[in-house]
Amino acid sequence: MSNKLSALPEPSPLQGNATQDIEYIIDEHDLMTWVNEAWDDFALCNDAPNLLSAQVLGRDWREFVQGDTNRMYMEAMLSAARILGKRIGQSYRCDSPSDKRYVKLTVEPQEKGHIKFRHHTTKVVPQKYIVNFVVPKTPVKGGKVAFRCSMCNRVKLQGQWMEVEDAVDSKLIAAGSTVSVYYAICPSCHSKVKRISSTPANPECCG
Repeated sequence: MSNKLSALPEPSPLQGNATQDIEYIIDEHDLMTWVNEAWDDFALCNDAPNLLSAQVLGRDWREFVQGDTNRMYMEAMLSAARILGKRIGQSYRCDSPSDKRYVKLTVEPQEKGHIKFRHHTTKVVPQKYIVNFVVPKTPVKGGKVAFRCSMCNRVKLQGQWMEVEDAVDSKLIAAGSTVSVYYAICPSCHSKVKRISSTPANPECCG
């Protein structure tokens, strides 16, 4: 996900500690009350001083999540954790141009209605090809923008969701290129969000 608060830019290969857990807590009103040092480290390493703790604490977490589908995903996780009163887990990808990063997000109730989010990197695998993805700041002429799933990081090209390396092998994307994308959630990952929304009895069912 880019499910880590996705206003943060895509991590670059040498910036930050890829295996360092990022944690933050929101209160019963959904306001950010605490972030760990890894949050600030990631923000600084990725040239996002506007996302340092001093800038985000006391604000609604939704301000830092881009896209309706991403907010829906986070809302589903948050709602399930609060209703069940137990930890909810979900895996996603947070790739950099050089690495595939497999991350486990846990959402865990705390005292006084607070909720703790934790993003733990479980595995890092080198990418077969390096491709840079950017979100256009202005509308792209001709509408030539691909979609990329915030959860699995696959891209949608010619009507199909596929891994980046498969897109390069199929000559739909060139290795070393920069591709404009909008972030969404693919149908497969969307079904996982629906499972979370149904608040399953097993709090770790969605991993």
